[in-house]
Formats: sequence, structure tokens, C-alpha cells
Amino acid sequence: PRFVVGIDGRPRRANAKADRLLDARSRLSLLTGRVLPVDPAATARFEQAVRTAATRTDDQSDAMYLRRPNGAKLRVVVAPLTGVVSGALVLVDDPDERSAGGAYIAKLYGLTKAEAALADLLRENHSPSEIAEARNVSMATVRSQIAAIQQKVEARSLGDLLRTLGGFPRVGS
Repeated sequence: PRFVVGIDGRPRRANAKADRLLDARSRLSLLTGRVLPVDPAATARFEQAVRTAATRTDDQSDAMYLRRPNGAKLRVVVAPLTGVVSGALVLVDDPDERSAGGAYIAKLYGLTKAEAALADLLRENHSPSEIAEARNVSMATVRSQIAAIQQKVEARSLGDLLRTLGGFPRVGS
């Protein structure tokens, strides 16, 4: 789920998953016309993250977890938007919404099926040479796919790629 909110927390745009999340009043809701955590204890931190992000000119983001009653956590990243639209981008990583591994990664980063499968193998700590052997392809093919994934994920190195794939997506301007 993704939201674009103004400095006041009022939503400017939301995708369909964000709308469903708000309707479910899971951990975020539309309260007094603003996107806010349902838990009052998290409200101040969330509001500060939105205000900070909405006034930043760099790409620093803030992240927090919101707990559900069942103990599951939503990971929330609040990042600045610059350019045509100003405000804050709120990304919510909902483990209940994830499809299995590669499909989720492919959707999140716009990877092909082959790139997503390779990313899954990298996340499972398989080396590029092990991947080439298991998939019966050349090392050049694996390196080429890794380079394509790095470009889409905006990772500078294989280590950066693995950190990004293992966590929430890095948010730029």
C-alpha cells in the first residue's frame, strides 16, 4: 500500500491496497481526514515523520513498525517527495499482503520472472556460481541478470542488492 500525504497528513493519493488498508482500520486509518495510526501511542511519531519528510529536500526516510492486535507488524516507511508533487510518500509493507517470494519482489521492483527467481535464490544465500549451475546457464547470464536487478532496485553493489532485497525498498526522491 502506498499513500501520498501532505504535510498535514491529509491523503492526496492512495493506491487500491492503501484504500483497503484504511477501510480495514488495521493499523492505519483515515481519522479526522488524515492518515494516522490507529494506536494513539504511535500517532506522534508518525505525524513527526510525515512533517519531516514533507519538508525535506533530500531522500532521507523514516521507518517504523505498527503492531496489529494479532502481533503481526506492519512496516511503515515515510519518505520525502520532491519535484512536481510535494509531501510525503507513505509505504506500508504488510506481510499478509505478500505473495510468495519472487512474485512479490517482481511486483515491487518491476522484475521479470527470471530476475525475480534469481533474486529469490540470492536472498536464500545461493552464490552466483551455484545459481548458474542449478539453472544450467552461464555465469555471464547470471551476472547480466544481477546487473539488471541492481539497476531496477538502484543497488550499487551485490551487497547493497542483498540488503535491499532482504528489507524494505530503499526510497529515493
